[in-house]
Amino acid sequence: SLGIMHRDLKPSNVFLTHPGKGARAVIADFGLARPVPNPESESVLTGETGTYVYMAPEVIRHEKYTGAADVYSFGVLLNELASGFVPYSNAHYTPVQVAFGVADRSLRPELASGVDPGLVAVIVSSWSQDQTERPTFVAVTDALDAMAQRSVGRSVSSPARDRKSTRL
Repeated sequence: SLGIMHRDLKPSNVFLTHPGKGARAVIADFGLARPVPNPESESVLTGETGTYVYMAPEVIRHEKYTGAADVYSFGVLLNELASGFVPYSNAHYTPVQVAFGVADRSLRPELASGVDPGLVAVIVSSWSQDQTERPTFVAVTDALDAMAQRSVGRSVSSPARDRKSTRL
């Protein structure tokens, strides 16, 4: 996280460095980004910030939130990449109906089928209703790197591996 919360992770804010092999995903549009608040400080981030279908339950409910809200958004985005479907598109919900369902009833997009069970585990843990139960981005990156190494049979570099594994 590098001490920054993006607060609007979604596919339109993720770009590839170049087409083809060796491309890396980069995050763009930091207009809503804020520093991760110090847990001991009085500073609190609340309020609906971001895009409803990728927004974490605690953000929708106007509760105190941390960088774990970005992990939630990443889980929804990752499921969209794995499934090929925009979240909730098969349910014909309005964005406000999605928001109420996510915040109050643990509504989540339909899980991608036919993908690595490890990927499904990363997705499901990332969109836990309880933000304290979500993995860190370092843990998510490590899990994705391990899956890539198994599927490709070679080492995949990760800048996150050099950072300490702390809760966002």
